[in-house]
Amino acid sequence: MGIVFLTVFLDIVGFAVIFPLFPSMLEHYVELEGADSAIGQLATWLGTIASADSNAVQTLFGGLLGSVYGLLQFVFATIWGGLSDRTGRRPTLLLTLTGTVCACVLWVFAGSFMILVAARILGGIMAGNISTASAAVADTTSSKDRAKGMGMVGMAIGLGFILGPALGGFLAGWRLDSGSTATFALNPFSGPAIASALLAIINLVWVWKRFPETLPQDRRAKP
Repeated sequence: MGIVFLTVFLDIVGFAVIFPLFPSMLEHYVELEGADSAIGQLATWLGTIASADSNAVQTLFGGLLGSVYGLLQFVFATIWGGLSDRTGRRPTLLLTLTGTVCACVLWVFAGSFMILVAARILGGIMAGNISTASAAVADTTSSKDRAKGMGMVGMAIGLGFILGPALGGFLAGWRLDSGSTATFALNPFSGPAIASALLAIINLVWVWKRFPETLPQDRRAKP
């Protein structure tokens, strides 16, 4: 349960840690890449919708970028869940957690806006492993304790939404900007990204070392 709790918690932290950074991100990448770039044109388009209200533009930008992660998590929850039914929970969790680490590392070196988007896409895809974590709870709990186990998953989601933005805001002042205009380079938001990457690595190592397979071979679905 501890491993499942941490996996779900870190998925939501990865989703929410970026929330307080959206306004600064929009300002940084527009200034870095110019008004004619993809992010510049996006900001201009959002400005027409929001009647040039800067607060509304930042809110819409955050909603769009956040929705990419959430939508992909929603879609891939069924994919990872189905894969874990056939191959087992452990290999699916190891695969998705490795992808989460890669997404965080990509964010660390998101010198351009498109790399940031790629990091969020990869992170959202891998965050669909919540379904696998929930399935592991169902595998290892009896009928009388299953609601309690699912309640632990819900608690992890709630804590992730509470602590994710707090962590992002706390680390926002940790600026590692290299000043480079290269596609892959440190950026003003690399501090929160490094913290997310470290948490993801801890989770991956913990699952690799301590998480046993919970779905026996004879209970697995046929391809």
